[in-house]
Amino acid sequence: MEETGIARRDPRRCSAHNRAGAPCGKFTMRGMTVCRNNGGGFPQAKAKAEELIEIAEMRLRGLAPRAVAKLEALVTSANSEQVRLQAETGAATSGIH
Repeated sequence: MEETGIARRDPRRCSAHNRAGAPCGKFTMRGMTVCRNNGGGFPQAKAKAEELIEIAEMRLRGLAPRAVAKLEALVTSANSEQVRLQAETGAATSGIH
């Protein structure tokens, strides 16, 4: 029986194993590490996943202003022309102006 290493496992796949020891292989539910059949459908699991998703979204919202400020600083005052150009190109492709 071959063990599935964490580095090789798709994070969107269920982390549970069947009785034979093989990985479940189904896709996880949003914000969880297991599929519906392996506990993802329980109300308490859904509530915990929603809580974790909300925390992750709050972290991302908190990082966005600092990232925009740093990118703006690079575009306006970087010493290297190449750095300014790459920062502007990155801002243009991400929708930041």
